[in-house]
Amino acid sequence: MKLLGSILAIMVTGVAVSPAPAALRQPAYISFGDSADAPVGYLEMCERDRAACGLAADDAPLAAAAPCITPEPSPRGRRAIRDWTCLNGRDGAFSTAAIDRRSRRSSNIGANSTPDRPLTAKKIIGKINTRINNDVLQQSDNAIFGVDEYWKPSGNSPGATGDCEDIALQKQADLVAAGIPTDRLFLAVVYKPGVGLHTVLLVRTDEGDMVLDSLTSRIRHWHQTGFIWVRAQVPGSPLQWKRVA
Repeated sequence: MKLLGSILAIMVTGVAVSPAPAALRQPAYISFGDSADAPVGYLEMCERDRAACGLAADDAPLAAAAPCITPEPSPRGRRAIRDWTCLNGRDGAFSTAAIDRRSRRSSNIGANSTPDRPLTAKKIIGKINTRINNDVLQQSDNAIFGVDEYWKPSGNSPGATGDCEDIALQKQADLVAAGIPTDRLFLAVVYKPGVGLHTVLLVRTDEGDMVLDSLTSRIRHWHQTGFIWVRAQVPGSPLQWKRVA
């Protein structure tokens, strides 16, 4: 009986520590769901500086998206962007043509696909992430620009200022300058308990989608952050945003 009890204990222990079924494991890469609104501040930045949001000179003018920009009731008269499908509608000159051209220039990474080639640049990514987090003084757009929302790369010199999205944009620019493919870098809006809405940069690597966060220099897998994921860019199509499934 004593031997049988020992065998049962080993069996129970073995079951307890056995690997979780594949269906319960978190995916290495973000899965995208329905189309989502692009952040207003992001599109306004694209109107001011096409290169800052990865647009080429031959992409359709953002003015064509005007029918999709509607006034949002607020004292400041902020603008809201309708659903992404508006931009692909019959009357929208901002049609799929520019997006198709942009997609062909990318490495054809689909919304739910894994990378088609390895990307191993951990040292470069870690160095740039830490340097910008250390050098940029985080301040709100109200403190810097006197408005609620203004997207602009923060700058990368000591003493530069910016909020979360400005820092994410600067990291994106510096990583591209360091040779990281643009179609491996994409922005996401998340909700962080105790902080609120927050913007981060992701890098699509051979190990999964990794998060570069202005609140920590630790680089983590997207599912290890504790964030509630709201929406993200489709890699290779900077104007196309989707909900995170």
